[in-house]
Amino acid sequence: MKFVESYSQKDFDKETTELTYNKLGKTANGKDKVFAKYLEVDINNTTQVKYFIATHNNVPYDPNGIDSHRESDISIQLKSVSKEAFDYYLLYLKTKNSLYMTRTQRSYINV
Repeated sequence: MKFVESYSQKDFDKETTELTYNKLGKTANGKDKVFAKYLEVDINNTTQVKYFIATHNNVPYDPNGIDSHRESDISIQLKSVSKEAFDYYLLYLKTKNSLYMTRTQRSYINV
C-alpha cells in the first residue's frame, strides 16, 4: 500500500530526543515520577514530535488535586496530547495556577 510503510527498529534508533518532567515542571531525573514527556523521533529524514501528559480516568491528572495523596495507589498513564495541551500542562506544573489546568482540560477534550 502506498501510505503504509514498514519501519525496522534501526530506523527508530537514529536520533531520538526524550525530555521528561516531574510534578514541579522541571526535568525529571531517574527516581522522579514522570508527569509529562516530550518525544522527538527522526524516521527516514522526517521528524515526528509527540507530547504526553499524565492522565487518570482519562482526564489530565492534577498532582495538586484531590487524588494527589494517592499517587502510589492509582493508575496514572501518559497519553498523547496536542502541543497546546502539553504547554498548558507544563505551565500548570510550574505555576500551580488552576487557570492552566482548566485550559489543559479543554485542550485535551478538543484533540
